[in-house]
Amino acid sequence: MKIKIVHLYSDLLNLYGEYGNVLALNKRLIENGCETEIISHKFGEKIILDGVSFLYCGAGTEKKLLVALSDIMNYREEITSYIQKGGIGLFSGNASELLGKSIKDLDLKEYAALGVFDYTTEIIDARFTGDVICETSLFPQTVIGFINKSSNTSEISNAFLTVKNQFCNLYIPETDGGICGSFISTHLLGPVLIKNPPLLEFFARAVCDRHGIVCNDSENENILKAYQMTLSEQLGARNF
Repeated sequence: MKIKIVHLYSDLLNLYGEYGNVLALNKRLIENGCETEIISHKFGEKIILDGVSFLYCGAGTEKKLLVALSDIMNYREEITSYIQKGGIGLFSGNASELLGKSIKDLDLKEYAALGVFDYTTEIIDARFTGDVICETSLFPQTVIGFINKSSNTSEISNAFLTVKNQFCNLYIPETDGGICGSFISTHLLGPVLIKNPPLLEFFARAVCDRHGIVCNDSENENILKAYQMTLSEQLGARNF
């Protein structure tokens, strides 16, 4: 059975090398002996979720995010059903805001969003940038990443991350993103799956389990060493 990875709005929401998340998961699954297929969805194309094993959407400019929102809302029922029925996926960067209840633009015009999670977002005329060190309930290892966003997110419940240390130009909330089964949203960039082998393993195992495939331990020591080095450098540099 071929494992299908769908990359939503690959032409529109494609900042910061976030395609690396798709490549990282695809490589990990191939190393495990899986047959995979990456489907690069484009703006305006029909979103088809039948047989999809992993659904991904990455970061874009605030303007392009609202363009994507206008299109993705045509598939609100399908995407919500996919997630609530145990679908696996990741929305990273400001694509995570598509999964909340609503998004307000700079003129305070409010747009309904997918409503998978309870949080709401307001786009602002300021930009948060910097590194963060976080914890998650999904696994014991630390989660690291980079924040680069021009928005405030509030009413976060069932968060994916608790921010333990932040080194940003402006203060960000103590929680980030959301969890619904094996579907995750987060503002973290990196790409986050390359920076965080434990999160990559979480998704690889979830996908393999869904297909009844044994997921062997990763043999890629380089990515783990890079993670450990980055974490050590950030903690050491900040004297934590």
